[in-house]
Amino acid sequence: MVLWLVSAALLLRHRDGGPRAGAALRRALRPALAMLLYVVLGRVLAGSGAAAALAAAAVAGLGPLAPYAITPMGLLSGMITGSNVGSNAALMPVQAGLGQAAGLPAALAPGLHNFAGGAGAGMSVGVLALICGLLADGTRPGQIWRLLLPSMALVVGLGSLAVWLLR
Repeated sequence: MVLWLVSAALLLRHRDGGPRAGAALRRALRPALAMLLYVVLGRVLAGSGAAAALAAAAVAGLGPLAPYAITPMGLLSGMITGSNVGSNAALMPVQAGLGQAAGLPAALAPGLHNFAGGAGAGMSVGVLALICGLLADGTRPGQIWRLLLPSMALVVGLGSLAVWLLR
C-alpha cells in the first residue's frame, strides 16, 4: 500500500503522470497473468491430490533422504519462477505434502521452501539479466552464477542442517 501511495504521489507531480501510470499498468499485465497462472497451478495441484501423490512418490523414491530434497527443490523453484510468491504458489503444496509424508514438524517444510525459494528468486535468470543490463560492462549471467555458487551451497547446507536438527 505504501508503494502505491508513494507512486501515486510522485505521478501526480507530473503533467504526464496519468499516461505514465497507464503505460506501466499495461506493461505489468503479462507478468501479473503469469503470476496468476502460478497461483492457479498451485491450487490445482493441491486440490487434485497431485501434490500429495508427488510427495508420496518422492518419499518412496528417496526414502529417509526425502526431507533433504525440500531445500534444493525450493531453491530451483525460486530460480525458475524468479519470484518467491511464484515459487510458493507452484510448489508449496508438494513441499508441504513432502514434509508431512516424511514426518517433519508441520511448519518445517513450508518454512524451508519459503527460505530457499526466496534465495533462489534473487538468483533467477531474470534478476541476473537485469544485473548484467545495469552493469552494461559485458558481464554474463554465467559469470555471476559462478560467484553465487557458494551462496547456493550455503542455502542448501543450512536447509539440510535445519532438517537434521529439527527432524
